[in-house]
Amino acid sequence: NEPDRAHFYKTHRRLLIVCGIGAVAAALVLAWRLGGAVLASVAGVSALGIAYSIPIMPVRRKERWRTAKIKDIPGSKTFAESLAWGVVIALIPLLESGSAPWPGAGIAFFFVLGVVNVRSGLFDIFQAQGDLIVGVETLPITIGEARTLDLLKGILAGVGVLLLCGGIAGLVTPFAYMLLVVVLSFFVTLRAYEKRWLYPGLRLEALVEGNLFLAGLLGLLWQAFS
Repeated sequence: NEPDRAHFYKTHRRLLIVCGIGAVAAALVLAWRLGGAVLASVAGVSALGIAYSIPIMPVRRKERWRTAKIKDIPGSKTFAESLAWGVVIALIPLLESGSAPWPGAGIAFFFVLGVVNVRSGLFDIFQAQGDLIVGVETLPITIGEARTLDLLKGILAGVGVLLLCGGIAGLVTPFAYMLLVVVLSFFVTLRAYEKRWLYPGLRLEALVEGNLFLAGLLGLLWQAFS
């Protein structure tokens, strides 16, 4: 999809591998300082990330199975990425505390899972042509762009209902209502692409990523003024 990015990866391959290993090691050291439960969780997530690209079928049977690796399963990349974000952002930080608000944490987890799933799904749509050329079976290639967009809208609707119900039931703070702005912003982004108000490119990608920055900004404002 982007030859310049591929060239960068190839040119700096060794440095990127060293940085990746160093980042994992640093995360494990920080997790160890926060306690055994945090360390076990971070190590588990890291192991799952490594297993994502490792063949799960014996070498002799690879030719019989199209899904020799987890990443060969259509849509697995989008789900794995959003699952990792949700665990790291919403669940692992609470393991350090003995009395974590788990109902609220569950809502936070599904919020992160949902919005990151939509973000990753949109990028899969933007890159569908290149993925089709190299034979990567993403969700848009498997079920089509229109159905993928409908699925992403359904995910956003579910996230919105979850935030609304959680706020009404008192499981989370009124900050949940502020996060509905992020859900609405993602809907606008989907609509902008669907109606071709914007085409895949720097501006549309910035709009997609900007929704995550918007969530962070709302969180900072809530912390500052609540």
